[in-house]
Order: sequence, then structure tokens, then C-alpha cells
Amino acid sequence: ALVVDVALHYFAEMNPMITLNKDSSNAFEKSDAFYESFDVVIVSNCARNLQLRIDAICHQQNIGFFSSRSMGRYGYVFADLQRHKFQIEVKNSNDNNSSGNNNNNGKQAPKNGASDDEKLSNKLESAQWYSLQSALAISNKSLMKQLRKKEHFRRLFYALQVCEQIEDVLLSNNKDWICKPDQLRDAMQSICDAQSVHAQIYKDVEANIKSGKQFNDADTNSDEMIKHLLSVWNLSVCPSNAILGGYLANFVMFYVQRKQKPLHNFLFFDMWNCEALEVVMRNEADEKLYTAQEKAKEKEKQTGQNVTTMEIEQEEPSVDITNLSVEKNKGKSAMITLSESDDDDPDIDLTK
Repeated sequence: ALVVDVALHYFAEMNPMITLNKDSSNAFEKSDAFYESFDVVIVSNCARNLQLRIDAICHQQNIGFFSSRSMGRYGYVFADLQRHKFQIEVKNSNDNNSSGNNNNNGKQAPKNGASDDEKLSNKLESAQWYSLQSALAISNKSLMKQLRKKEHFRRLFYALQVCEQIEDVLLSNNKDWICKPDQLRDAMQSICDAQSVHAQIYKDVEANIKSGKQFNDADTNSDEMIKHLLSVWNLSVCPSNAILGGYLANFVMFYVQRKQKPLHNFLFFDMWNCEALEVVMRNEADEKLYTAQEKAKEKEKQTGQNVTTMEIEQEEPSVDITNLSVEKNKGKSAMITLSESDDDDPDIDLTK
């Protein structure tokens, strides 16, 4: 495929020290072992059922998973990093300067914004990421709590739930459309037409989502948002792609280098309003487990007693920072793969 060759040539010139390979075969037909061979898996503009399948594989194998999608002015990025440790820089008071003497004696001020009586040190932190399946099943209570003043992002999430589930049904009924994105796009754009042969799919999907009580009635009145997404389905806008791609690249580098906290775990993006919002999304069961674990940690801090929850037992306070790197496939070549259509952005394995 021409797009695969262009992508390979373009990325190879960016860093000649890395060997890139191409694979333009159908991403739906890849075996689990194929995805298990990577340290990081990144998918772009892929159908939800494919995202769910790959994330389930990565989640089970503790492989970093990122996905993104761009639809006109809107887009999103998702990350599932399971239990991930990372280091951050913190400012500590310098005991040697506790007397309050801030005279630099003509010396240059410390870098990184640290004042004369402060020094920077690395702190190891750990956090739990959640599967895509869990994120998409976020409860109404949690959704309203985090997006109480962001009605347009709640409507966007509702519209995504409708449109991506419609796409999954269409691909399930017409498997050859996986390699024919134009036909899929035409079907998606006609779905709201009452005369369309696919109109019943739209009605069934929307009725099923509304019955789940994940959204308030006001958020389900999103016909205009749904029509807008369908009108630009799998059509990319360069500025939107550039901004989303920048976010995604930074999040992946944070994960690989373990030097900052990556996306945790959903980011919604609106290009026209120049607004991006990060939201922690997880289902009710994961929400309850997280709350119980946080209470156990707080109790341990207050009483000094050991808490034996699974989460606490997985913590490792004494960890050599130098060993925190992605090395499972060290020595293997990096690989670029394209998903089911040449229009999709490449998956990139960032192993060295």
C-alpha cells in the first residue's frame, strides 16, 4: 500500500538509528501473540471492537496501550497502563540554607525554577490505570461529578457511545468493509436518514444506551452532536490531528521514560474551543475498589499499621529508579503497522 511506504520512509528519516518495518495486513486478523510481542501498542482511528480486543490483550500482559481517534473538530486519547510507576521532580528545603541567608555570592540561580534554599529530587510514585472496557462503563454518578460543568463533553461522550457502537454493528454485519473504509463512511453518514437500510441500527443502539441510565436525559438530546460526528466520520482535520498527535506523543514518552505521569486515563478534545479535558474513567466496581484502597492507605498513614489490601501489597517503596525502563523486548527492531485501512495512523512499537 502506498500510504504504508510513505509513512515508513517519513519516519525512517526522523531517526536513522532505529530500524522500522511495515505491516499493512488486516489488524482484525492478527493473532494475540502478535500484539503481545510489543512493549507499547498505539492504535489510531480504529473501530471500538478492535480497540477493546487489543486493550484486553495488553491489559492481561501488562503492556502499555494507547488509542486515539480524530473526527473533525473532536477527538480523544485513551491510555491503559495497568499498574505504572513513574518518577517526578519535587522541591525540598535545603537544610544548609535554613538560616535564611539567600545570598548567591554572585553564583547563577539554580535551574528548573528551584530557589536558593530548595533542591530538586526525584520521587517515585505509582498509580493504577483501567481497561477501556471499564472506562466506557463509567457510572452516571462519576461522570456527572467530573463533568458537571462540561456539558458539551458529556454530550460528546454520549455521541461517541452511539456512533462507535453503530460502527461495530456495521462492521460485524459487513466484514468486508474493514478493508473498504469508504463504504463504511457512506453507511455511517446515512444512518440518521429514516430511509436508510441501516436506520434501525441507529434506533436500536441509541435505545440500548439510554436504557443503561449512564447519561441524564439532557445529555441524550444530542442529535446535532451525533449528526456532526457522523458527517465527518473517519475524516481528519490537519490542525486537530497535529494537536492530538502532540498530546499522544508526549504521553507515550512519559510512559516509556517513566519521568512524568502519563495521561490518566481519558482525554477529550475540542479543537474549535481550544479545549482538552482529562478524565479518570472506570466502572463502578473499580471505583469502589479504588475508594477502599485509598481509605486503607490513609488509615495506614494515620495509625502506622500495615494494611493488607491487594493494592498496598503491590506497592514497592524501595525501587531502583535506574531499573525502571521498558526492556522486555530490548534489542528488537521497532515496527510500524497500519490498521485495517491505509487511512489510519501507524501503530508504533517504541522498543530500542
